Amino acid sequence: MSRSLAPVAGRIAKLLPLLASDQPGEVVAAISALRRTLAAAGLDLNDLAGAVERLADLAPQDWGELVELCLAHAELLSDRDWRFVNGVRPRVLLGGDPSEAQKQWLRDIWKRVLQSIEQEAA
Repeated sequence: MSRSLAPVAGRIAKLLPLLASDQPGEVVAAISALRRTLAAAGLDLNDLAGAVERLADLAPQDWGELVELCLAHAELLSDRDWRFVNGVRPRVLLGGDPSEAQKQWLRDIWKRVLQSIEQEAA
């Protein structure tokens, strides 16, 4: 199994938008920087593709699904996060949307869950 992208995820997130440049030289420089970043972490583009594929499989389609996915990984949640997710669960399962602050908290929780899953897979 490949190593985790977590240590270089921030750098990768900054490099990927540079690939959309309309300047060929900038695109080449961005892909070179991306490959160097991955190599420094003992990774390559295949590892990046695999991580994207795994994340796509785990991407929730709506808030209710996100809540259920978080609870499916309850062992990875802090007590505070678990209480929050359980508290918002009835609202989203009945078709309501969380508040903007709740949405951000859910996204943050899911991001931590994904990072934990990625680290366990490495």
